[in-house]
Amino acid sequence: MKKLKNIPHLFAKVTVIYCVAFATFASLCALYIQARGGAPAELLAVILAFFGGELLLLCLKTILKREKPPDAATDAATEEYNDMMMEGLE
Repeated sequence: MKKLKNIPHLFAKVTVIYCVAFATFASLCALYIQARGGAPAELLAVILAFFGGELLLLCLKTILKREKPPDAATDAATEEYNDMMMEGLE
């Protein structure tokens, strides 16, 4: 659990992955419906607009958030995470 707390912007990363995965799944379903002779354009537009809006809100939240003053514990945790990631690349 501590490792999850040290990952910066974890909620944003999970939300982006979820939205992209679900939008891809919806697009594949729409292709299947279209191949069987249906017209999924309206349904696909609503689904993609919903997840696109979710990503837009997440983007605005990230851009407009207020920065907290730096905290020594947070800086140490971020530095430890970065060191761990660099060791994994070597």
